[in-house]
Amino acid sequence: MEKSVGLSLSHFPPIPALLLDSMNGEGEFLVMPARNAVAARRFQMRDQGFDQSHIGTVKFEQLLRALKYGQPTFGWNGIDVGKIRHFYSMFAPAIASEPTPALIDRLYRDVAGGLLAVFYFERHPTLTISRYGRRTLTGDADGPVITWTAEHKIVAMLKAVPEHLVGAAKEQFKAFLTPENLAIMAATMAVLGGIQAIPGADAVVDTLMVGLAWYQFGWAGVVACKELIEAFIMAIRAKSRTDIKAAATLAATAVLALGVTVLLYKIVARTRQGEPNTGDAAEADTVPLGSRQDVLQRYADNNRGLSYPRTEDQFKPVSQYDPENPTADQLMAREQLKAQGWDGDKIDQVLKSGSNFDTDEMAPGDPVWKIGNAGLDPASGQPSAYLLNQSSYDSLVQQGYVSQDGTVLDRIGVKQTLALPCYNMAQTIVKGTINQDTTALISKINPANELFTLDQGAGNEMTGQLFMSGGGTQATIDPNAITW
Repeated sequence: MEKSVGLSLSHFPPIPALLLDSMNGEGEFLVMPARNAVAARRFQMRDQGFDQSHIGTVKFEQLLRALKYGQPTFGWNGIDVGKIRHFYSMFAPAIASEPTPALIDRLYRDVAGGLLAVFYFERHPTLTISRYGRRTLTGDADGPVITWTAEHKIVAMLKAVPEHLVGAAKEQFKAFLTPENLAIMAATMAVLGGIQAIPGADAVVDTLMVGLAWYQFGWAGVVACKELIEAFIMAIRAKSRTDIKAAATLAATAVLALGVTVLLYKIVARTRQGEPNTGDAAEADTVPLGSRQDVLQRYADNNRGLSYPRTEDQFKPVSQYDPENPTADQLMAREQLKAQGWDGDKIDQVLKSGSNFDTDEMAPGDPVWKIGNAGLDPASGQPSAYLLNQSSYDSLVQQGYVSQDGTVLDRIGVKQTLALPCYNMAQTIVKGTINQDTTALISKINPANELFTLDQGAGNEMTGQLFMSGGGTQATIDPNAITW
């Protein structure tokens, strides 16, 4: 399986960013300030405001109506509204506390006015080639390039890409260049140049490619997908062999940046020749494969089919902490954590994971809890900076996630509220006791994003990101003040 290689862009979009599931879970919306979306403007629902012809527009308006009037949504109404509030707390703080109807109206106006950009990514896009009048390729083109068909130019460009690659990337790309794959890619990508005069065809291809790129590579994939599409367009418009080589060079850049040969294989697999656009049988499940509900259920099933890439941003809290310009409560928290004996890295982690820092004076005999995997022994190994005091524990009980006697009833609810990383399966709760007077640091848990890889079988993988809403409270306590 081909993996991505060194890339300056992150899997996650620039902060602030808002991710919302569509009503039926078949797609995902990304909302972000328009100034941060320039690199992928081609894929916006519209350059400014709403375009009623875009596949995602009706879906987005449908979702906003449901959120405004408190109707059920695929991503759970309350959590979705909370995500919107958190987004505005970073984008326009004065708006974040507005009543829900006013908040949703403001989101609509900011999108309609072009202040915010919206992207829609289908989870399982497919394309029927026959809709676009596929023309059969008959051998290699000859004569001047300017006389070639778009399909022949695309094939020539793809065949030239390996000249700009080395090692495994070169061999993998060459293996992709079968006659069947070339024919499908040529017929699919030829519509990007607009030369077939089929209204909306380029938008359908865009939807196919960007949906696959988003769920495989995240934001970095969206940007690289734009570069790849530009390479196809450059090839279609080529007037000389030099132009073909220039297009191949641009395509090779995308291949080297992300290892997008796997994306090309997915495009071929999702491109149907004369078949109804029904999708795979596995994708017709009630809960779409790779959707938020699907991933959370797999987490509850002990990470069934899930793995987590070991990358620097595999788990990333949505944080406003700036070490060079901390707020007053963050300065207080930093000093409190130093007094508790935590090292610099752990202090930064805690400050990024929480907000609204405060203190709680605890006395001998006060309870404290730690949530973790079966067999958890908090007294062994490295101490944890993420614990529950009485009020945070009571909150989990009141929400029905934990029983009064300390049994986890809803692992998904616990993971979401506490924004737990993948390795914490929330299977058990261990109770400890404070053994001396001590000051605990209390904070509200920030939302977080987590990368995951879903095994689809037959050697196929889907890479995505799971948003955890946070919103619970955590206690950081001097480990010496606790007896487990």
